[in-house]
Amino acid sequence: MLAKNRALVPVLALTLAVACGEGPTIPAAPIPSPTPAAPPSRPVLLAPEADAVIPQNDPATGCAAVPGVGTGLRVAFDWADVDAPAGLDHYEIHAQHEGATFPIVDTTTRASQHVHVACGSYVVDSNLDNWVWRVRAVDLRGQASEWAERRFSYAPCRIGRRPCGS
Repeated sequence: MLAKNRALVPVLALTLAVACGEGPTIPAAPIPSPTPAAPPSRPVLLAPEADAVIPQNDPATGCAAVPGVGTGLRVAFDWADVDAPAGLDHYEIHAQHEGATFPIVDTTTRASQHVHVACGSYVVDSNLDNWVWRVRAVDLRGQASEWAERRFSYAPCRIGRRPCGS
């Protein structure tokens, strides 16, 4: 019985040496890192077209007319769906007059379109030009595409021949 116990001593010593960081070293196989998914593609803008002129006081807004102000305005923003290898989470859309403090649109959506309606509102003649709208896609990992951007303008708002608000 004594001979059997002596055979265990070297195995136990080797096991303890390896567990304590001593003894033979076995090189670790490299662990491949996952290839990160590419960010979403840049959206392709469809409407409004470049340099489009958006009508004001147009009954197509679906808004009731307000005396002296008109029916308001409506802008339908549209873009093609993007390729998002990690999966699309949402789009960010932003529309603003150059130099303005606040945008008229600053929102997120899961659809590839957004309609902005402002009933009882109008853009004054001095701010008709120099509007910019832009969209970018954000995937499920939080990666954002490049912004796609376009310019547009508003047509003057008139009630008969008088400017809206006068």
